[in-house]
Amino acid sequence: MFLSHPEKKKVSLADLFRPKRSRPPVRKSPQLKQVEVAGGVGYHFINDFQRDTQDSHEELLKTWNAVYCALVLEEFLKELSALSLEHSLLTFDEVHIGS
Repeated sequence: MFLSHPEKKKVSLADLFRPKRSRPPVRKSPQLKQVEVAGGVGYHFINDFQRDTQDSHEELLKTWNAVYCALVLEEFLKELSALSLEHSLLTFDEVHIGS
């Protein structure tokens, strides 16, 4: 009997730019804390939301890597097209000048 492995879904470039919908982020609502200040009482705004969680950091790295890969690919394709154009022009010149 063969053991079946769960198939992993392939990740496309567009998937890296969209946030995952499987797990909604857990956020604490901002709170106001009463503090004493010179001349009376004031309020201090406290936001306990942590943006540097492991999941968001991994998603950020995946997005940055995808952007860098897209930029490198774009530059590579520009160079490749310039080389192929140069090659075709040189070949064209050799054929027509040589005959």
